[in-house]
Amino acid sequence: MRERDIGRVVVGVDDSLAGLRALREAVEMARLRGMEVRAVRTYRPPPEPGGGGWNTGMDPQSFAAEDPRSALRRNALVAARHAFEQAMGGVPRDVVVSIETESIPLHQALAAVACRDRDVLVVAAAQRRHAWWPPRRSVARRCTTRAVCPVLIVPAPRGARELGSHWHPWHRRQRRRELDALLDKLTA
Repeated sequence: MRERDIGRVVVGVDDSLAGLRALREAVEMARLRGMEVRAVRTYRPPPEPGGGGWNTGMDPQSFAAEDPRSALRRNALVAARHAFEQAMGGVPRDVVVSIETESIPLHQALAAVACRDRDVLVVAAAQRRHAWWPPRRSVARRCTTRAVCPVLIVPAPRGARELGSHWHPWHRRQRRRELDALLDKLTA
């Protein structure tokens, strides 16, 4: 079979629980079908000179020491490798994996990379939104309307879904108790 006849598994790299699960599913699918994994991580482009700054999450000295775009690209690569570490202990060696970074929104980057009919696009399902948050279309929904290939939407693990709307970042003690109770229930 020629290389162009073989599809690829394209996955968006995200550090959420659903994103890590999607990464594992993509690698497993690639193993079973002998396909290549194309992992895509996006970053916000640097601000234009004189256009006001924004918080990049980077160390200011490292940001000033090199070109902002290459620093953001490097940090996106580090974040993608870290996601592989969290999901499966590192980038797998038995599957061909290529990590790509883009400075466009994730749904556009995924649709651009998964451009063949034989590709498979794997995305994480959107987390629940609160009623007071403005409604947005999820990356998964946007990918299903833009992709030319099959799209596999991977839900968050059951434990994360069970926490659902009870998971508030401003209630740290309550969050810790809920997580401990859930882990106790799962290990019992």
